[in-house]
Amino acid sequence: MIIKVRVNKNDNYIFKLCSWDASSFESSQSLTVQSDNLSLLKQAFKEISYIEIFMNDNPVGEYTIFDTFSSMTYLGSVFVPHENIFADGIQITLTKTNIAEQVKRIQEQLDNTIDIDAMTTEEYRTYLLGVISKQCQQEIYDGDYIEISSGNKKFTYKAEDQANIQSAVNILMIVPELEYVPYHASKDNCYLMPSKDMLKIFMTLQLKLTYLVTRCNQFNMWIKGVQTKEELMQITWESELPESFQENLTNIYNYAIYIMQKVSEKIMNSSTPSTNTSDEEVTDETNPE
Repeated sequence: MIIKVRVNKNDNYIFKLCSWDASSFESSQSLTVQSDNLSLLKQAFKEISYIEIFMNDNPVGEYTIFDTFSSMTYLGSVFVPHENIFADGIQITLTKTNIAEQVKRIQEQLDNTIDIDAMTTEEYRTYLLGVISKQCQQEIYDGDYIEISSGNKKFTYKAEDQANIQSAVNILMIVPELEYVPYHASKDNCYLMPSKDMLKIFMTLQLKLTYLVTRCNQFNMWIKGVQTKEELMQITWESELPESFQENLTNIYNYAIYIMQKVSEKIMNSSTPSTNTSDEEVTDETNPE
């Protein structure tokens, strides 16, 4: 007996299976394919609309609930009981992407088919604003390497990172005498991080965010004022800003540094034990018997 899977009704994507059980597949959502060609399997299962299962060319199952795979694992030599042989096996776990991932994938496909030459000036302006915004966001999310007590560590600054770091700083503002807060560098284990390190991380990444967001805003103002498509096509995220926009960026960034210094001073000063004498002691000294 031969058990096969066909993907998207494409005869180029027919693969023999090591085993098949409908009830197990519904719970595990994985197939074990007789192959050692990861590249071909990734190509076949990258975008799924239809999956068919055959036993000796007889259809025994069809599925339309999956649209891609979440993982592929090479298993080495696997016993195939219905053929009584050993064969290379790759386990493929199938999945249904969420709406956001589907939209992103569609957008990437659209980006690859954009005809810039056919765009009007306004269409290209809108397209360029989107490109600049996306590049700015990616730089923010990439974060930075920061020198802290445990060494030079990488910290990303995605939305969840921003929320977590801000939460830790808020705690330090409420309880400034805390010596540690729980956190971790990217892909590192969580540990009790010295408060001064957390403040440095926050200040570094937040200042970078302020700089990049303000720079993006200045690019937007510049792009909106350009009159011709030819001029717009000369602008990239790496371009130098015109003098007036660069001056505004510098002024705002310098003031952001001042704000961060004040925030740091407030927290550090609040964490220093007070040396003031009590009201009772002052009263005794100023009103001797």
